[in-house]
Amino acid sequence: MNDLGGKSYPFEGELNEDDKQMGMLAHMLGILGIIPPLIIWAIKKDQSEFVKQAGMHSMFFQIALLILWIITSVLSMVCIGFLLMPIVLALQIAYPIVAGLRAKDGICYEYPVTSKFVK
Repeated sequence: MNDLGGKSYPFEGELNEDDKQMGMLAHMLGILGIIPPLIIWAIKKDQSEFVKQAGMHSMFFQIALLILWIITSVLSMVCIGFLLMPIVLALQIAYPIVAGLRAKDGICYEYPVTSKFVK
C-alpha cells in the first residue's frame, strides 16, 4: 500500500492496543518536532518492536524535516525559501497524520525520505 509516497505494511507480530496507541503517538506527536517521538522511543523501545520502529521512522523523518527547514531558511535570503515554507509545513503535518492513522490500525509506515535509513 502506498500513502503519499510512503510504504505501508502490516506488522508481523503480537500487538496490543497500547502498542498501537503509542505507535500512533510516536508519529502524530512528530508534528511538534523530534523530542516527542524520541521520548516515546526511549521509553518503549525495549517493550515493543512496533513502537520502536514507529519512533525511529518518526525521528528520522523529523531530522529530514529539520534539514529541509534549514535549507528553506537559507533560500529565504533569495526569496525562494518563502515559497517553499508552506510546502515543508504541509509535509510536517500530513505525513505524521497518515503514519499515525496507519499505526492505529497496526500497520507500519515508512516515510518516503527515510525508509532506506531505518532498518
